[in-house]
Amino acid sequence: MPLWFTLSCKRMSKGNALEMANYFYETGNFAYAEPDLMIDNILNCATDPLFNNQWGLNNTGQNGGTSGIDMNVCNAWNITEGSNSIKVAVVDDGIQMTHPDLQANVFGTGYDTENGTPSSVLRGNHGTSVAGIIAAAKNNGYGIAGVAPSCKLISVSTSPYSNTNARKKKAEGINWAWQNGADVINCSWGWDPNLSFQVIDDAISNALTQGRGGKGCIVVFAVGNDGNSNVNYPANSNTKILAIGAATYCGERKSSSSCDNNNGWGSNYGNSLDIMAPGIQITTIDRTGINGYDSGDYTSTFGGTSAAAPFVAGVAALMLSANPNLTVEQVNEIIEFTAQKVREEDLYSYTTTSGKPNGSWNEQMGYGLIDAGAAVCMAKNYATFSGPSTLCNSNRTYTINNQAGTTVSWSVSPTSLFAVDSGTGSSFTTRATNSYSSGEGAIIATVSGSCGSYKISKEVWVGRPVSIGGILSGPSSASVGQLVTYTHYNATTPNGGTYDWTLPYDYKFCTNCWSVFSGGNGNNQVRAIAGSSSGYMQVRKTNACGSGGAKLIYVTVSGGGGGGIILQSTPNPANTELNINLTNVFAGHKNETAVVLLYDKSMNTVFSTQTNQKELVIPTAGLPNGNYILQIVLLDKVYQRHIMLKH
Repeated sequence: MPLWFTLSCKRMSKGNALEMANYFYETGNFAYAEPDLMIDNILNCATDPLFNNQWGLNNTGQNGGTSGIDMNVCNAWNITEGSNSIKVAVVDDGIQMTHPDLQANVFGTGYDTENGTPSSVLRGNHGTSVAGIIAAAKNNGYGIAGVAPSCKLISVSTSPYSNTNARKKKAEGINWAWQNGADVINCSWGWDPNLSFQVIDDAISNALTQGRGGKGCIVVFAVGNDGNSNVNYPANSNTKILAIGAATYCGERKSSSSCDNNNGWGSNYGNSLDIMAPGIQITTIDRTGINGYDSGDYTSTFGGTSAAAPFVAGVAALMLSANPNLTVEQVNEIIEFTAQKVREEDLYSYTTTSGKPNGSWNEQMGYGLIDAGAAVCMAKNYATFSGPSTLCNSNRTYTINNQAGTTVSWSVSPTSLFAVDSGTGSSFTTRATNSYSSGEGAIIATVSGSCGSYKISKEVWVGRPVSIGGILSGPSSASVGQLVTYTHYNATTPNGGTYDWTLPYDYKFCTNCWSVFSGGNGNNQVRAIAGSSSGYMQVRKTNACGSGGAKLIYVTVSGGGGGGIILQSTPNPANTELNINLTNVFAGHKNETAVVLLYDKSMNTVFSTQTNQKELVIPTAGLPNGNYILQIVLLDKVYQRHIMLKH
């Protein structure tokens, strides 16, 4: 470079490089004088020909935007570019699976909801452009790079029009996706916020709870492009859905006044909004030839919350590639915790908001602009929580397997339920405030490290169960020999545990009053045996800390006799057979038939017959040793005797 010279400042120079360059230039004797600033070269992290146009992945000021307002995807790619075991289902109008920038990442033949056949159909342009944002191949010499360029795509095609059974078919598409291995489900569509369809809600719930072997699929929906404060349905229908809004390259919510000067639409916002992602002038894949949005194989004008949603779906796929053990709740929490609070200094106020537990939030921006680098870093190093789910009035320890280089602080909520003892490093010890504490609570660990700070929590039940609600129903009177059922409706408490049934007239002191047939979480069947007994049939909930309050009914038993009749049985203990003499039972009853029953200790019937003979032999050789109850029912009388088998 002729006439260019490099000068060096020394310790004794009158100024530093910047000051000296200014001095030389101001003399007027030099055409240029520039300080040789020590800055790193800006290197593209992808070689795809159109990567420089993908401002959402790497914003260098394209289109007049603000440099650095992007998803930090290059930092995420330093950790992982995805895994071919992680699959993203695109429930849309179909993917052009033969596109040269997609075909390497297409998994299987997909599914078509219109025909109900295992072969996706290309029904429009939209799904192909969405798929390109998620998982276009990287560094392959074609076009663009997707957010998760090594993950797989599943095409679930459905009609873009509101035809017959449109909602049911979309629901079938979502169900098919999670049942056929989808880890992430992207839905860049929706309807009026005031609509709802139970068939759609059920399909989404299935994916969120049953997908990925019970860990839950990550379900992503666009919030809509009406520019109002109502998030579209289904994005607003379930708190586990990630509801995505569209941001500009200046870090704003897309609106009529945003920096792109395109006033035709705006991104919806409001209470159900979770996260923002790039959504204007997106360069992505187009259908090949003249069939797409543009005449080539790519388009640079794709936009809307339809474009924003697949950016988030791609980040979720990268997170699961780094840590496939994450649950849907954990993925959502990480994405929300790590979001960038863009334009906080001059435009948006992010504040602590009720019902938004994962950091500060703003109704126009949600938790902020998605940060792929921070989210994937945190996903890779995410800690797991262990400890009991029920906490009584004695010390219990909770631990997390936090990564090296991180610090942990502990807290509890609500503080009134917990006597906080100590929390250092990866372990924390606490107990219930006292023996009367009872309620739902949470143990919370805040982990801070190179990936930022995040919270993980474990829900616990503190203390004994509360008094169970609902209704205990059943008869207030019973006749001897009558099988009676008592049912407790809505017998639920958050801590689990078991239902503890108590029979009338304190069963343990009146073994001949009642016979238990079965007692479970919902109902208890008993048979009245002796007359002139009364008391409370009751049920209560019991856990490791004790029992809660009971629901009860006062019951009176009447009628019948038999209590004074001697039931003769020999031998007792019995060995291979039990000889029954029914002479006293049949006394005064001619031509009648008696029912003979033998129960084990769990009141399971092990022998039953009917007889009008005074002598009966019951074979017992095949029964295990133990206590049994022999019962004879004749008309309105019930006779009972305890039997022991000892081979």
